[in-house]
Amino acid sequence: MTALLVLCTANQCRSPVAAALLDRQLGERRSGVAVLSAGLLDGGAPPPSEVRVAAAKVGIDLSGHRSRELNHDLIAGVDLVLCMTRRHVRELSVREPEMWPRAFTLREIVRRGEEVGARPAGSELTEWLELLHESRTKVELMGADPGDDVADPMGGAQEDFDKMVVDLLDLTRRFVDLAWPDTAA
Repeated sequence: MTALLVLCTANQCRSPVAAALLDRQLGERRSGVAVLSAGLLDGGAPPPSEVRVAAAKVGIDLSGHRSRELNHDLIAGVDLVLCMTRRHVRELSVREPEMWPRAFTLREIVRRGEEVGARPAGSELTEWLELLHESRTKVELMGADPGDDVADPMGGAQEDFDKMVVDLLDLTRRFVDLAWPDTAA
């Protein structure tokens, strides 16, 4: 079974929303993909009310979610890590260097996938990821970049959280269309 991990800072906002959206979209395609989420900080915290409200607007219930801290055991069985920012890819690559070829920001994997093309029918996800990774350099991970990073709305107004959810809805749909096109309805 393929397993994806969505990673952000605290696993209270961006990553649980993206994971729930991916889980729903991949479930609709009967992909058999397991979707997990985690953060770089300590776990056990619920999402803020602004996140729950924004997610509910697109049919996602995060009331039962509690943040989870990234650890080696969690990452061990994962085929792909979708990070919310370049910083998350950098930190993951330092902690778990073998994950570098399989760790992308969500925006980056969508951009690279749209440049290279969707995963060919019958090919393994790992083959497509290798193709997407070919031209990457670690230097590209330096600094923040709105072209690669999903903005963190924490501390912002409700409309910032709503915008984040709409952005993640668009990005996750595009990613699923690229990575699982042969199972599209």
